[in-house]
Amino acid sequence: MRIRELRLEFGMTQEELGKRIGQTKSNISKYERGTLQPSIETLNQLSDIFNVSIDYLVGRSNVRNLEDVSCLLKQYDDLSEESKKELEKYIHLLKIKDQVDKGKEEQSSALEKKA
Repeated sequence: MRIRELRLEFGMTQEELGKRIGQTKSNISKYERGTLQPSIETLNQLSDIFNVSIDYLVGRSNVRNLEDVSCLLKQYDDLSEESKKELEKYIHLLKIKDQVDKGKEEQSSALEKKA
């Protein structure tokens, strides 16, 4: 769950968030720690407050909201076929870069543990 992360991003206390959705500070704390699962109604309220999808809220997706995806798809659709191919190549290169960066981070972490 990303409730804590989003709450802090929005500069809210647990008590403030609880008041906005009709929950206690204690329940917000439990949601954030994963010791209590929010109801579908509560998830809907949280996703509305934070303007994110429920999938993002619960950690099933890294896409914050579907409006962003729709906008990207529209922009992609407006590209020429040549530009679409170039974009796909660029995305592929970024994925490789991410894998290399992740490998470097893992090596660095392993070396720090040995030291």
